Amino acid sequence: MDWNIRGANSLAKRRAIQLFFADKSCNVVCLQETKIAVMTKDLVIEMLEPKFGDNFICLPADGTNGGVLIACTDDFQIAAEPLTAAALHSITGNIVQRSDNTSWAITGVYGPQEEDSKNEFMQELRMIQPLVQDRWMVLGDFNLICTVADKSNTNVNLRLMGQFRAVIQDLELIKYPLIGRRFTWSNERQNTTMTMIDRVFVSKDWDIVLPHFQLAPASSNVSDHCPLILSKMQRRPFKGFRFDASWLHFEDFLPVVQKAWEKPVHSRDAIRALHIKLARVAKALKKWSREKENWAKVSSRLASDIIFQLDLAQESRN
Repeated sequence: MDWNIRGANSLAKRRAIQLFFADKSCNVVCLQETKIAVMTKDLVIEMLEPKFGDNFICLPADGTNGGVLIACTDDFQIAAEPLTAAALHSITGNIVQRSDNTSWAITGVYGPQEEDSKNEFMQELRMIQPLVQDRWMVLGDFNLICTVADKSNTNVNLRLMGQFRAVIQDLELIKYPLIGRRFTWSNERQNTTMTMIDRVFVSKDWDIVLPHFQLAPASSNVSDHCPLILSKMQRRPFKGFRFDASWLHFEDFLPVVQKAWEKPVHSRDAIRALHIKLARVAKALKKWSREKENWAKVSSRLASDIIFQLDLAQESRN
């Protein structure tokens, strides 16, 4: 996931972000404009989940301005790239997928808003490329557009746009098209300005090793930037049993377990009896959890869908 969260320096905002991530099942997350100068494990857990707490790198905010966080679950290992430590507008790390040792470089960016600093930022991207491996992903809020169509009005800096396009071409980066939306940011005013400034780029080598991905938007209900989710197509959902520690907080959890566990087992083999009991408890808990979570998920998705439809409507009328 790639997302400019517009600040996470308050507990309420971090909790709102964590609720957003709860059902997204992301493995690698890049957040921009954290506005946090000293990122800690506790702050990462408050924003995301405990499984991200030990596996992250960050670009500190300048006071409460800027800041980039890249975090991974335990399926991956990430380490900062020391050769790119002098970068001012980005953080670069090396990611290793534990299952098959596939490795690649990732650069999370938060482009400057000041015009004088944009050239410096583009030179920074050129500087990073020779220092990282050929499998490279660059993502984030670039604060730059590639074409006139990336902005909802004609107030466009053609010079900067051309320079940015030249950087992408020179670095031979592949741009993932966003499915379903034209813009990723809105100023949320009556005379609305919208732009496509949030992007995900990959090198040719990255695309060869990790093909068949597509970029989709999510509802922008916490930030004025649209979250972007890069996911592998034709992904098969896990249908097995997974225990959720939050179940322990529900009063009716133990009665469900007890009822399933105490059903008679017609087997004298202790291992077989234990297997049957555990399978019954798992089946009962899966059914119980679906009923328990169904309404919460439906209401959350309805709210997100309404906001997404409003986002789409905003692109076609004031």
